[in-house]
Amino acid sequence: MKPVQVVKDHLLIGGNSALVAWVFFCLVVVSEGVVAFVPVIPLGILVTAVMACAFTANGIYALNAYYDVETDRINKPGRPLPSGRMTPQHALNYAQGLMALGLLIALGASALTGQSLMVTLWTIFTLLGIAYSMPPLKLKARHILGNLCFAAFTTITMFIHSLWGDLCNYWRLA
Repeated sequence: MKPVQVVKDHLLIGGNSALVAWVFFCLVVVSEGVVAFVPVIPLGILVTAVMACAFTANGIYALNAYYDVETDRINKPGRPLPSGRMTPQHALNYAQGLMALGLLIALGASALTGQSLMVTLWTIFTLLGIAYSMPPLKLKARHILGNLCFAAFTTITMFIHSLWGDLCNYWRLA
């Protein structure tokens, strides 16, 4: 398999729109709204947030792909797992590694910025992503619980946004 295809499969394991959606999510969370984006966020903080978000999100998507491989064989046969371009074990290892890396980056950012609540919220966000896809909970298959999980994602996003806003205000005043 070509190296470009391998990289593409790893980046887009959640589908073509997954990466775009998560990058947009990061921009909104860290920028207090896209309008104020450029002059407000120090580059290091922005890069850290985008990296943690991208790693965590893609890890959650890879985990979801791992548990949905049989359904995807019918509905999305061209994706990396159902097509055989990626093995299920590799996808699981990849998911675990990315989620751990995202949490480590969030932990580092929390320690460096003094925002200890950030890593707590990031951990909850990651655990919800795992519970959404992974048996025995597999919240997405439990109708209202799947919807409540997404509501929790939104609520946590607001808290993360608030913490980043406080941090950005600190950087403006410093």
